[in-house]
Amino acid sequence: MEHYISFVHNMKKLTALLLLISISTITYCSIIPPVIDTSLVISKIRELVPTDETFDVNVRFLESITFLNDSIAYYNPHGTLHVFEIKLDSIPKVKKLSRSVYHGHNFSRYNFIYDSALYSIGGTGLFGQCTKLTQFDFEGREWFEVEVKDCPVDVELILSSWMYKDTLNCLLIKRSINEPPNSVYRDVVFAKVDLVNNQYYNAGIAKHINPTILALNSPFHLVFESERYQVIALGGPDKNSNYRIFDKKNWNYFRSKFLNRRSRINGLSYCYVNDNKLFYRDNNGLVDSAIITSDSKINEYNSSHLFEPPNNKSNTGVKFAIYIFLFLIIIGLGMFFIRTRIVKKGNVNDEGKEFRNSIKEIIEIEGNLIQLKSLLITRGDLDSALRIGHLSSDTMKANRSVLLKRINTRGRVNVEGRRSPADKRNFEYYIS
Repeated sequence: MEHYISFVHNMKKLTALLLLISISTITYCSIIPPVIDTSLVISKIRELVPTDETFDVNVRFLESITFLNDSIAYYNPHGTLHVFEIKLDSIPKVKKLSRSVYHGHNFSRYNFIYDSALYSIGGTGLFGQCTKLTQFDFEGREWFEVEVKDCPVDVELILSSWMYKDTLNCLLIKRSINEPPNSVYRDVVFAKVDLVNNQYYNAGIAKHINPTILALNSPFHLVFESERYQVIALGGPDKNSNYRIFDKKNWNYFRSKFLNRRSRINGLSYCYVNDNKLFYRDNNGLVDSAIITSDSKINEYNSSHLFEPPNNKSNTGVKFAIYIFLFLIIIGLGMFFIRTRIVKKGNVNDEGKEFRNSIKEIIEIEGNLIQLKSLLITRGDLDSALRIGHLSSDTMKANRSVLLKRINTRGRVNVEGRRSPADKRNFEYYIS
């Protein structure tokens, strides 16, 4: 009985754990933004920051929040290092997580959630570009740099970033001595960071291009992100917004017919993606949706074809070994065929004369055969007349065929092979 009770108790724990995992997974994959009263949230934020803070909460508020799930979002004001937690209940609750009075500057950074942690990469500071991956420490209440294995130190700028599954994808510009400082052309590197083990990989490079042709997804305008798609709202807070969708799996960047001429989202209204379906909620709470298909896309563009695979040293060594191996095989086969031909010619030259190159000897052989006209002779008599009776069997056969062909072609005398009536396996030769 005790074993049964223990078993039931353990099964309840396992079921609860699996349910928690499944709920967290579903939440990550299918976040539905709740209605956000931005004016109320902003007023609560203003109560938590010093009066001398210079950042404007009204500037790109929705572009500065990152959803953990349907009810919690992190707010990192554009251009700062502050972090606020917003619980999106009927009456929102705001808590300042970062403790530093000095807020710093980081414009156009890309914030994302991985394994319930808040990360940030890229951006522009007051005195340069931020090229490091950072994570917010909820216990220490500060940002700290994440060490990425094999990450290059000569990164000049992070053009764009997006998170897909366990991989952080980045387009980087490295410092180059080959391009003049004022050149618009750069080498752009497609890099990946595996966040499971914080490992950097070089996935491709686009050499000597103008980065403006890449049609990049800008985090400055990012208003929503699902596991596969990013929704980007270009333009200012006017009546209509210019929406773009970025497919993080296939690199497709496009406008959506469904979002064409839609008003810019303001918290009450929102635009989001669930699986392969695009949603738009208006100010009255009415939700419209459309499936993302090829027919629903406008001005679709994909820049992945610009990037060539990197020159992997191990792959290069394997290819070099294969090329050497194939080269040796070709050389070996060539030498084999050349040697075979030399041996065949050598057999004739070693054991007899090369009759094909001697017209004089052909004429002498024809004289021998003319003396045998109208006669039916054996193969041995023919070989004696052809002067090849002393050669080996194979060499004799090869020379006999060549000589008879030349003699019959010349026409002075004709040699015709016939099967012997006494023994069909042997030939007799009639001279005419």
